[in-house]
Amino acid sequence: MATKTNIDQKLQYVRHVTVFYAYIFIVWGFYRLLIQFPEVIEETIVKPLIWLVPVYILVKREGADRSLLGLNANRIFPAIYGMLTLGFIFAVAAMVVNYLKYNGFYFASNVGQGLFVVSLGLSIITAITEEIAFRGYLFGRLQGIVQKEWLANGITSVGWLFVHFPNALFNWGFNTQELVIYSILVFGFSLAATFMYARTKTIIAPVLLHILWQWPIILFR
Repeated sequence: MATKTNIDQKLQYVRHVTVFYAYIFIVWGFYRLLIQFPEVIEETIVKPLIWLVPVYILVKREGADRSLLGLNANRIFPAIYGMLTLGFIFAVAAMVVNYLKYNGFYFASNVGQGLFVVSLGLSIITAITEEIAFRGYLFGRLQGIVQKEWLANGITSVGWLFVHFPNALFNWGFNTQELVIYSILVFGFSLAATFMYARTKTIIAPVLLHILWQWPIILFR
């Protein structure tokens, strides 16, 4: 039987999850649509401020331990093995899409003019920021609310798709077919990343998978 404390905590989680997701969707969405700093500034300063400062504030209000965000190194080797397997699957899928899109493999225009090391560094920072927010915070709280991993995973993944969809629509200029393929990849990644996080209880797993997923997405573009 649920105690008053548990009910109060769930209600707090519901409020925090709703407010945080609405905040990310609206604030980040309008930022990407109207402002946009250079990518280096955006990924190293703007995104962490917009995404992670609210997480810090909410966690402080909840009195929660940072381990509830997956900020630990537990079960790192299972995380690496699972990440490599799933990352390979996403890479193959994106390579197939790239081949079909260009009638051959064409990657030259997608990495940009920056150095590979810089691009990789930005990918790591982006992965840490987004995975702490979605897997560490949103999924963790949703699982506490609904008490069912598959349902919490599904809700998290739908939210993940909605946050990333406007950028593909307005900034990348995808056509309908490309949007459908992109949406499947994004939603599928989130399901896999959340599944890995639920198994390992460490944010390292989805962060590593995110990095391997992000590069196929870059190649797909």
